[in-house]
Amino acid sequence: GNRNQSKRLTLLNGNWGFAYYTNIHRVPSAALSPAAKLSSFETIKVPSNWQLEGYDQSEFLTDEFPLPINPPFVPTDTPVGVYVKDITIHNINDGQHRFLVLEGVDHAFYLYINGTPVGYSSNSHSMSEFDCTAYLKNGVNRIAIVVMKWSVASYLAYREAFQHAGIS
Repeated sequence: GNRNQSKRLTLLNGNWGFAYYTNIHRVPSAALSPAAKLSSFETIKVPSNWQLEGYDQSEFLTDEFPLPINPPFVPTDTPVGVYVKDITIHNINDGQHRFLVLEGVDHAFYLYINGTPVGYSSNSHSMSEFDCTAYLKNGVNRIAIVVMKWSVASYLAYREAFQHAGIS
């Protein structure tokens, strides 16, 4: 059937908290904490790419590779977007597993639930699935996704196209 009609599916599209940093070393650990006030973040739409929302700049890549060619290393000044969203879960002890499925993140990301690292993916715009059951609690839960514009997979995914970053 139509998965969007399932009572067990919750779409997380819509407004998320967002903060843009010039590199991952500038992301304060407090930004990933469930205690961080959502009001301290700007707002961004998901799905979208941060370049189309006024952060960073769009780049159309043709012949010149945008990174120094030194695989598997990526420059430390890779832009980063931190996305945060609070969700409420009831009956967490009902024996059901809760999965977070991200169907398109460019380019690589770290996932945190309630301040705890859950996983990493660098498959540009491929589906990533995480069993989050052990990280969730009854009530309000904070999802934080740290998206990096470039990753080691950038060396493999290079193509003549606009290069955008974000949760799309």
